[in-house]
Amino acid sequence: MTVIVVTGGQGFIGRHICSALAARGHDVLAVDMRSADAHDTKYPYATVACDIRHQDGVDRIFHHYPVTALIHLASVLNTASQRSPFDATQVNILGSLHLLEAARRYHVTRFLYGSSISVYGAQDTSVVADHELLSRPPAPENLYGMSKRYVEMLGETYQQQFGGQFVALRIASVIGAGARSSTSRWRSEVFERLGDPHAAVIDVPYPGEAELPLVHVGDVAGMFVRLVEAAHLPRPVYNTPAETWAMRALGDYIGSIAPHIRVTFGRSATGNPTTITGNTFMTEVGYTPEMSLRERFREACSLHGDR
Repeated sequence: MTVIVVTGGQGFIGRHICSALAARGHDVLAVDMRSADAHDTKYPYATVACDIRHQDGVDRIFHHYPVTALIHLASVLNTASQRSPFDATQVNILGSLHLLEAARRYHVTRFLYGSSISVYGAQDTSVVADHELLSRPPAPENLYGMSKRYVEMLGETYQQQFGGQFVALRIASVIGAGARSSTSRWRSEVFERLGDPHAAVIDVPYPGEAELPLVHVGDVAGMFVRLVEAAHLPRPVYNTPAETWAMRALGDYIGSIAPHIRVTFGRSATGNPTTITGNTFMTEVGYTPEMSLRERFREACSLHGDR
């Protein structure tokens, strides 16, 4: 038996990835500070608690389980990184180093890292081809983006020095039901409120004219499954395929299929690039999104009756 470890496995993206891998017949171990029982029957995969800030705890997992692939998602997110740079550095950088060290010592074949389009900063990417964007020097503007880029470079260095394969997937703004983050709650509410017939207001923190590249959490899970199963991965870094939406257009579309929902807008800057096509990932890794976001929204409506 071989095991795929997913750090941050009880987080928003991690839960979907673990479930998708388990559905494909893989033996999965979700590693997360929130996990408490390695055989929790609530999930179709094993879970175990581990604080990746401590090398000994990480080593115990790799010593006990025959790990062949690692999907590393555990991190302190952007807003929390700004509030607590010490914790962000401990988890995002030191924790990643501990995992790379364990992967090296236990000969893990493939290390897949959940990076972020935050490495690009807020540059306009609307006229840049995906393969050209991947070759651009990153320009992160915050601690979160900088930590993601540092771990990308760290992983590539480990691959060059010690072997194994390191691949980073730069994830766009993820939407879908079930996120627990209070700072980006709107990304889940746009799906969850579709199933609630009561009148609701969704507060998007960005101006109506702001454009964001959006990707559904189910598609992100599918991308990581493809990265695990692909026979050959030509590059050390990819962008997720994503759809660019103006926030006002998003609000108008939600209102058109669910008139009981009103979307309001704020003034915050997005801090992310405007367009991420992910064409290189689709071509080289052989992946096509299951459905468009419009179809995802309409599916969420149909699950609770036509409106």
